[in-house]
Order: sequence, then C-alpha cells, then structure tokens
Amino acid sequence: MAESLSETLRTLGYRVDEKTVGFEVRLPLLCSVRVRTDGQNLDLDPQFGLMSRTAATWITALIILVGWFFVRAAPPDQLYLPALAGLFAVVWDVYRYVLTEHAMATVRQVYLAIRSPRA
Repeated sequence: MAESLSETLRTLGYRVDEKTVGFEVRLPLLCSVRVRTDGQNLDLDPQFGLMSRTAATWITALIILVGWFFVRAAPPDQLYLPALAGLFAVVWDVYRYVLTEHAMATVRQVYLAIRSPRA
C-alpha cells in the first residue's frame, strides 16, 4: 500500500523520500509530511524543519511574545522593524501551514483512491 501511494505521489510531482517506517513528502520552506501506513490506517505528521508543526508554531508565538515584551518600552519610531519581523514570522508560519495541509489533503485523497475497490 505504501509503495503504490508513494509512487502515485511522485507522479503527481511531489518529492518523496523513503524512510525506514513509511515515507516523507518534502515541501518548500523546510516543510514536510511524514506518512505511515499500518494496515488500513494512515498516519500523517506535518513537520516544520526538524520539529512538529505544533511545536514550531508555539515557538514562533513565544518568540513574538518575548520580543514584544522587550521592545514595548522602546520609542514608537523604533518599533517598525520588530513589528515587521513579527508580521513576517506569522505570515511565514501561515504559508507553511497551508502547504502542509494541502499536501496532507492530497495524500488522503490518493490513499482513499488506492484503498477503495475498483468498480
């Protein structure tokens, strides 16, 4: 099942790297989706770099919060760069979230198409 799923994703243009357990769909912006199949179960794990998407999102939020704490006492004319950096970080994470969600939706659709009996 995993072999046909990874081959179909390759034909759709995704970069697929085989792993010891399952495979990984590589995406731009240091994103990936780890895919494991166990019988009829499909397990998808979105990654941002070396960590899970959830952990990376919390770290981004924590960095923005700590940055806001340190620059809130600064004069208003010096806040443009930190505000722009924070906005860029949020947009970066949102874009990577959309990339991984789209890839996971594609994997789910291909998996269901392969798993369903042909009429």
